[in-house]
Order: sequence, then structure tokens, then C-alpha cells
Amino acid sequence: MHPEDLKTVWLCCECRRNFLFHSDVEDHKRQFNHSKVMLCNISETARSPMLFIRGRSSISFKLNGSKTSKIVIEYQYYPSTGAIDYVNVLYSDEKLQSKIEGDREMMKNIDNYLRKVLNKRSANLQKSNQ
Repeated sequence: MHPEDLKTVWLCCECRRNFLFHSDVEDHKRQFNHSKVMLCNISETARSPMLFIRGRSSISFKLNGSKTSKIVIEYQYYPSTGAIDYVNVLYSDEKLQSKIEGDREMMKNIDNYLRKVLNKRSANLQKSNQ
């Protein structure tokens, strides 16, 4: 059993199916190639659970004008508050990692870019659900 099982309800944003088990979500993603899945934590308190979207984004950079490098960001996005939790960040090479992590402005620009993309996706999802 996955640690998230029985604490969450999963919703496929593409076909609107609901899942209770992480393994079912992963099977569904593979079978139908659906990547937009929303996860709702089931709170132990009486408050309503906060919805968030778990996802992954890839951004390409050209270093020294020729070589293309990538950063892959795994995140949890909370549409109600606009908050982003960075779950994991992977770099295709060390030069890109040192360039990004050594420059606060670049990190801020990446965060702003990701927020803009996620806000747009969230707005489109809300339109399609109406």
C-alpha cells in the first residue's frame, strides 16, 4: 500500500474519474496517457480538504549558445492559494544547476514562469468544468 492511500482522493482532470489508491492512478496514467491528476487530501479535522495538483514541468535552457540543458521540476500546486511546493528538482547537467542555484533572480524567474503556467492551466480547467 502506498503512504498516500486512504488519506487522499485522486481525480483525473481529463476524464473526471476518481481513484482511492495511488496504484490505480499510476495504472490509469499509463493506460490512458492522462497526466493531469488532482489530489485531494482527506483531512482528519472537520475542515474541508485543500485541493492541489501534483505535476512535473520541464524547462529547456541553452548554455553557451549551443548545448541544450533541462531542469525538471516536480511540484504540488494549490490553486486556491496559488502556493507551490517543490517536491523535487532535477538538472540535466551540473553547469545548469550551479547557474540556477547561484542566481536568486533566475530562481525567482523560474518560479514566476511556473506560476504563470499553472495559473493558466487552472483557469482553463475551471472553464472546462463549468
